[in-house]
Amino acid sequence: MIEIRNYKHYDHALFCEDLKNIPWDILELEQTPDEAWLCFKDLFLAAADKRAPIIKRCVGGRYVPWLTPEIKDLIYTSVIMNIRNRYQQILSYAGVITTSRDAVNTKMRKEKCNYHCNKLSGDQTSKVIWKTLNSIFPKEKKCATNSRPSNLSATKFNEFFYIDCKGFMQCLLRLRLSSNFSLQS
Repeated sequence: MIEIRNYKHYDHALFCEDLKNIPWDILELEQTPDEAWLCFKDLFLAAADKRAPIIKRCVGGRYVPWLTPEIKDLIYTSVIMNIRNRYQQILSYAGVITTSRDAVNTKMRKEKCNYHCNKLSGDQTSKVIWKTLNSIFPKEKKCATNSRPSNLSATKFNEFFYIDCKGFMQCLLRLRLSSNFSLQS
């Protein structure tokens, strides 16, 4: 968020008229140059805020830590090819655009996975792990019209671990049935 002046309804003549109507004589009453400067600044900014108020604007996007320069280059080349195809109407780029877009998506998916795996690796307390998991998994926005509780995130989480644990148990059973494996008490 940045603060900028809104010049949508700015009128230069009215602003000059406002500046002419300011009693600049009070600047002479100030004791020091610093006080005079602060008084001048307050008077001038009051006139400027009247004609061109300060508004807040969002700039840029959100920070994406897994977006590497290599991925940015892939995105750039994909966009350039798409623009060339659109304006030159060359159908030979169509397959290249699809391949380029797929390469961007694949690379982005891998980098995102690596980033989150690195974030979760290491010795961490349960509080830190849950904080990390909450930052990774998106939270659903609560809607006033939907009165029933949504359990989608927990369901997906449970299904993920159920499938992994089921595969792990099958692997253990295969190992147990093999002749080389025996349980030690």
